[in-house]
Amino acid sequence: MSYRYEIRLSGEGGQGIVLAGVILAEAAAIYDGKNATQTQVYGPESRGGASKAEVIISDEEIDYPKAIAVDLLLALTQAAADKYGHDLKPSGILVVDSTKVVNVPSGDFAVHRLPIIDTAKDTVGKAMVANIVSLGVITGLSRAGGPGPSAEGHRGVEPPRPGGGVQPGRRRISWRWMFLRRIAHV
Repeated sequence: MSYRYEIRLSGEGGQGIVLAGVILAEAAAIYDGKNATQTQVYGPESRGGASKAEVIISDEEIDYPKAIAVDLLLALTQAAADKYGHDLKPSGILVVDSTKVVNVPSGDFAVHRLPIIDTAKDTVGKAMVANIVSLGVITGLSRAGGPGPSAEGHRGVEPPRPGGGVQPGRRRISWRWMFLRRIAHV
């Protein structure tokens, strides 16, 4: 039986939404052997404007690269939740940042309110790695992949650290599962 899994990542510029989409699509294609597409939309502002990335994962050819009925929606801002919440299919999953999204859209879908941005700040010291925390949550809650594909996919994208030392990405990969187990209870 074939499947098509649609993921929409949304927030604002500077949160790494597009990079998270690229990592997720590459991990699905390279490490899981699936067909995957990634598209992106962002405002003219490089920081603070609206940002959206869509990833389609399928075991068959993908004839249309945009999300039609979203299986999983990540919303890191209230504006993103308001704008895209209605596109989620009834059996879908909505993941929102609990500190940024106060009014969660209603519908017949599972809702996970998680402190994604605060976890990135508290664990790594930078809010800009919320995209990697989000990938941990997404791979844990969905059929988008397991710890192997997204961990490998992330290591393949991260540039070498100047001066050597432990890669921040390796630290992120290990604590993302701790976060998911502790906060999301999955």
